Amino acid sequence: MLSLKFSFKKRRQSPNSQFVTIRENEPSSILSFSLASISEPFCDYEGDDLISKMETSSIQIKCRVYHHKSFLKLRNHLGENDKQFIKSMMRCAVWNARGGKSGATFYKSHDSRFVLKQVRRRFLVCREFCTKFGP
Repeated sequence: MLSLKFSFKKRRQSPNSQFVTIRENEPSSILSFSLASISEPFCDYEGDDLISKMETSSIQIKCRVYHHKSFLKLRNHLGENDKQFIKSMMRCAVWNARGGKSGATFYKSHDSRFVLKQVRRRFLVCREFCTKFGP
């Protein structure tokens, strides 16, 4: 489990925010933390993408949520609210999926509602990958 110290003195917390712990072996917790922290100073938008950057003296975490605003609209249209999604993403476990050629690691959210695929950096070299598979 990671403990992050932020560079700003006072952390604002809105009444709707949730406490999210980042766990090193559960990548969905980084996504959950980023989505729960949208109004914080370490989160910003680049077009439709949400970017959060956090660091301590020993680690640096950067999370880019591709097509955040579009996926938010899609989730809302399907009846999924932000709190439910963030709660689902808080915890995950490795899921032993079969088949496929990439050898990618898959994770299943703790409530078994979502499956995550860990995409290797080399597949994200060009922006077209996410544009092609985005909403």
